[in-house]
Amino acid sequence: MTTSQGTQTHLPMLRLVTLAYTDVWRAFRAMPILFGCAVLIMLAFRVAEEWLRPWNDRGLAVVALRNIAENAAQYFCLTPIMIAIHRFIIRGDITRGYIVNLADPSFLPFFTWAMAISIAMTLVFTFYELLLTLGQTPLAAFVPFAAVLIAIIYCWLRLIVLFPALAVGAAGAKPANAFADTQSFVVRLLAIVVLTFIPLMILGVLMTLALGRRIVAFTPMFVFSDVVGAILSTITTATLVVVASHIYIALGRKLRSA
Repeated sequence: MTTSQGTQTHLPMLRLVTLAYTDVWRAFRAMPILFGCAVLIMLAFRVAEEWLRPWNDRGLAVVALRNIAENAAQYFCLTPIMIAIHRFIIRGDITRGYIVNLADPSFLPFFTWAMAISIAMTLVFTFYELLLTLGQTPLAAFVPFAAVLIAIIYCWLRLIVLFPALAVGAAGAKPANAFADTQSFVVRLLAIVVLTFIPLMILGVLMTLALGRRIVAFTPMFVFSDVVGAILSTITTATLVVVASHIYIALGRKLRSA
């Protein structure tokens, strides 16, 4: 595994994709309690989403606020886990248990930036739904929606090294430095993310086909589906964290030296 002392000047795509899955497994073996807590958190929010489904009929503004509140609660619970995985990959730190430590100087900045991106994503999808309700055709609504979505994804890719930098308390953990470190790497960063998540996307599709799209709520099959979904969501989140950590190791020059 590449260390922060071995800063590279390029992004080896296939190597990073391979490292992502091997290091997720390595992190799980080192911190099984933490991963178990992540699965329970994911499962709790999947069940809560089913309980809150009636809110979907209360208008776009209510649905958007509900989604933002739900994401805030979920990110608040998951932030200690994501920070712990970053620290394990970058510094080798092992977190034995789960605790929400608001005194950790990394917690609030990490949570705030994660929520900023989450809110932006929620608003752009709400914007698309709003255009449809105003009478726009799906194609006419898709064009401005796609433009804004691409802009958000672009900003997220440019900020991807900010999260591991915040997790390890790097002196240069600032958005400006993150943008500087990822300059001219956007296409490669996008390729790394896409290549990494193709297997998980295929697995998700296969799971949906195997379990069926319509499952009666709170039946044994519903519970099984939610447990499998929570495990897959945990793996997906951990994989994204690991990928971001390795990109930070490879590119986080200003974030480490500032």
